[in-house]
Amino acid sequence: MDTKIRLVLTLLTMVVSGVMAQESWTQKVTLAAGGARYGAVGIRDKGYMGLGLDDAGNYHQNFLAYHSPTDFQINKIVFPGAGRTSAAIFNTSSKEYLGLGMNNSKGSATNILKFSLEIREVENTPVVTIDPVMVTTFAGGAPGSADGTGTSAQLFNPQGLAVDANGNVYVADTGNSRIRKITPEGVVTTFAGSVEGHVDGMGTTAQFLFPTSLCFDASGNMYVIDTGNSCIRKITPGGFVTTFVGASAGFDLPLGIAADPSGNLYVADQGNNRILKIDPSGLVSTLVGNGIPGNTDGPAASAQVSFPRGVAVDESANVYVGDFGNHRIRKISATGMVTTLAGSTDGYQDGPGTSAQFSYPWGVAVASGNIYVADQGNLRIRKIDPTGMVTTVAGSGVEGDADGASTFAQFRYPVGVAVDASGNVYVADAVNNRIRKISKPMFTSFATILGTASASQSFSVSGAYLADNAIVTAPGGYEISFSASSGFTSSLSLSPSSGVVTSRIIFIRLKADNPFGVYEGEVNLTSAGAVTQTLTVRGTVNCTDAILFVTPLQLFCFSPTNQYGLLPLFVTDPCGTPKITYTISGATTRSGTGTQASGFFRPGRSKVTWTIISSSGKVFTQESIIIVQRKMTVAIGNQYAVIPGGKPNTIYTGYGPSSLTFTARASGGEPYPGNTYRYSWSTGETTRSLTVSPATPGTYSYSVKVTDMIGFCEVTASVTVKVIDVRCGDQQQKILVCLASGRPCSNTFCLDKRALPYFFRRGATLGTCSCGFNTQEYRVDALADDEEDISVYPNPSAGSFTLRWTNLTSSTVRIQIIDQLGNETVSQSVACTDEVQSLPIEMPASANGVYIIKIVSDIGTKAKKIVVQK
Repeated sequence: MDTKIRLVLTLLTMVVSGVMAQESWTQKVTLAAGGARYGAVGIRDKGYMGLGLDDAGNYHQNFLAYHSPTDFQINKIVFPGAGRTSAAIFNTSSKEYLGLGMNNSKGSATNILKFSLEIREVENTPVVTIDPVMVTTFAGGAPGSADGTGTSAQLFNPQGLAVDANGNVYVADTGNSRIRKITPEGVVTTFAGSVEGHVDGMGTTAQFLFPTSLCFDASGNMYVIDTGNSCIRKITPGGFVTTFVGASAGFDLPLGIAADPSGNLYVADQGNNRILKIDPSGLVSTLVGNGIPGNTDGPAASAQVSFPRGVAVDESANVYVGDFGNHRIRKISATGMVTTLAGSTDGYQDGPGTSAQFSYPWGVAVASGNIYVADQGNLRIRKIDPTGMVTTVAGSGVEGDADGASTFAQFRYPVGVAVDASGNVYVADAVNNRIRKISKPMFTSFATILGTASASQSFSVSGAYLADNAIVTAPGGYEISFSASSGFTSSLSLSPSSGVVTSRIIFIRLKADNPFGVYEGEVNLTSAGAVTQTLTVRGTVNCTDAILFVTPLQLFCFSPTNQYGLLPLFVTDPCGTPKITYTISGATTRSGTGTQASGFFRPGRSKVTWTIISSSGKVFTQESIIIVQRKMTVAIGNQYAVIPGGKPNTIYTGYGPSSLTFTARASGGEPYPGNTYRYSWSTGETTRSLTVSPATPGTYSYSVKVTDMIGFCEVTASVTVKVIDVRCGDQQQKILVCLASGRPCSNTFCLDKRALPYFFRRGATLGTCSCGFNTQEYRVDALADDEEDISVYPNPSAGSFTLRWTNLTSSTVRIQIIDQLGNETVSQSVACTDEVQSLPIEMPASANGVYIIKIVSDIGTKAKKIVVQK
C-alpha cells in the first residue's frame, strides 16, 4: 500500500539580508517502492525530490538525501548565491524537530530559520473509474466553405469553439475567415463573415481575417479574436459585428479568449507572452507576464508564461491557461496567484498534477470543475479533475480522423475545445477540417432481436492505488469482452501494475440467448478498498417477427354439402400468443377468429384475409384465394344406328352403319377459356367425341372422365353399346324384324331389306322378338305415300318450300320434281347425314300448278304432291 507523507512547514521567521520570506509552504511527499513518481516529489531508489527555499522566499525542488526505517534527512536545500544549507534532520517515529541551519556566504553558519514541522502518514485510497467516452464527427470533412448538415458541410482549418445557452456550437473558421454556427442537430450555417478583410456590419456583410478564438459573455454577446487584424470583435445576439478593441492595444498574435461572470475578457496574447484582461469598457491591462517567455509561478506581477494559446475562466473567476511553450496548464487565481495546475516537461503522461505531461497544450475549457485541454502535440484531449488528476479523455496519439471509443479515436492537430451544458465536449480538429464531438454514448440504445446478440458498445476503465485486481461485472442479460467480436463473458479481471490499471477498453452487448424483453442494469467496476463505480445500461430484446405461412391458392371440388376443409394459416410467434382474425369476401362472406377458416363456402371465388397482431404489437396480413368448383356434369347422348326401327346405342350387323359416334356434353365447374374441358375416354382418346365400331356381336362399355380447369375434379359418364347380328335367310337381303302384332307376344319375321321402312313406320324393330319366330317373307317394291315419311311445307306454296323426309339408311337420295306433263323440273342428289333430312327448294318463276316430288333411294321411291300458286 502506498504511503503519502504530508510535511507542513510553517516559517516563523526568516531574515536574509533584510528580506522577509514567505510565511508558509506545503509539500507532499509520497513514499513508494520501485521508483514510481507521484505528486510533486520525485522518488528514486536512493533519494526523494523535496522542498527547497531560496533567499528570496521562492521554493525549489531539491533532494531528500536518504531514507531509513527510523528517520530521513532533508539535505541540499540550496539558496542561490547563498551557498548550501546544513541538514534538517528529524525522526519519523517521534516527528521531532531536530534543527535547520544555513551556510550563507553573507554570514556565519548560524540558525536564522525556525520552522514548525508536522508529518502525517496517510493511506492513498484505491480509485477505479469508468469512462464510456465516444468520439464522432459532428460537422465538416473536406476543406471548403459550404453550409450543410453534418459531414456534408465544409470547414477550413477551424480553431476556436464556443457553445451558447441553446446548445449551438460556434466555430472560428480560421481558413475561411468566417464565424460558423452549428445547431445541436448538426446544421451548419455562416453566422458572420464572408471574404478576408476588416469590415464591421451585419452578419455576412462583415469581414474578418483569420479569426482563431471566440467566447460568450453573460448577455449572449460573442467576442472574437480576429488574429489577422490584431483586434477583438464583438457580435451581438442579433448578429451585428463591431470592433471592440482595436489594433492600437498592441496585440501580437492573440489566440485565446474567455469571459468571466462580470463581463471581463481574458486574452492569451501569444506573441507578447502575456495574459491580458479587458474590462467591459474596453480597457486593456496585463494580468500575467512580462513579455519574456518563462515558467515562473507566483504573484501575477512576477509570474511568466510562454506563448500562451488557450484561456478559460470558471465561475469563481479563476483563469486557466494553455501554456503552449511550457507544456503546462497554469492557474491564475481570482486573487492573482499563478500556479502550475498540471504538466511539467514535454511528453505524454497521465497522473496527478505536475507529474503529468502535456505536449504543446492549446485550447482549454472549464465545465463542472473539470478542465479540458486540447493537447495538440499528443493528438489527445485531456481532462484535469478537481483533485488535479490528469486523464486522457480521447485520442490514441496516432494522427488520423477515425471516430470511435475514447482512446481508439484519432485527431489531427486538435486546437480548440468547448463543453456544452450536457457535458458533451467539442473539439476543433483543425487539419482534419472537422468539429469532433466527445460524448457519453447512448447506453440506452442497445437493441436486438430474439436469438441475436446486439451490436457492442464500448467504455474504458482505469484505476490507481490498487492492491488487488479491478473486476468488471456485466449486469444480467449482458456480456463483456476486451474484444469487439469475441471472448464475451459475464466478468473481466484487470491486474494493476504498481497499483495502476491504465485505461482499458471494454466492449458490452446484449446476449444472444436472452428472452425477449427490456434489460436494464449496471456495469460494476470494483476493487478491494475502492468505491464501486457503475455504468447504467438499458436495452431491448425485440421479438422476431411472427413466422407466417398460408397456402395462397386452395381449390376444392364441388361438394353437395358446401362444407370445405381449408389448409390452416401457419403462425409461429416466439414471444407469445398472437391475436388472429379473418374475413372472407367474394362468393362467400363471413368472418371469424383463429387460424382455421374451414366451413361453409359457396361455389365460386372467395378470398380469406387473415389479420395477425403479434405479441409484440406488429400487424401482419395474409391472404388465401379459395376456389370452390361449381357443380360439374357430363352426359353422353344416345345414338341410333337405325331409326326408326333401331334401338339406342345398338349396331346391327347386316343393316345400317357399323359404327356409332358419341359426344360427351360437359357443363358447370370451372371450364378452360372458350368454355372447354379435358376429356379422357376409356379407350385412350382425349377428344370430346368417340367413334366406336365393335364388329363382334356382344355388349361393350365405354366411359369418359371430364376435368375442368381445377384439374383434379372429375365427373364420369358411360355408355353401353350392343352389337346384334340381324341377318337371316340368304344373309344378304333378309333381316330379322320383330313385328308388333298387338297380341301379348309379337312375332319375328325374316324380311327383305326394302320392306323394312314400311314396317318400321308401323312399329317394327330390328332383331328378334322375345317370343315366337316366323319365317314369312314380305317384299315391297315401292313405298306408300305416307305423311310420316315425307312432307312438304307450306303446301300449297308460292314457289318456295321445304321438303322433309325420314332417312331410310341410304347414304344418298335423288330428289325429282315432275310437272303435270311428266317433265322433270328438278333433279338433284342429296347426301343423307341425319335421321330426318330437310331440303329447301325454290321453284322457277313461271312454275304454277301441281307437281309430284319423288325421293328415290336404294330401297324404294317415295312421292309427294305439291301445289304451286304464285
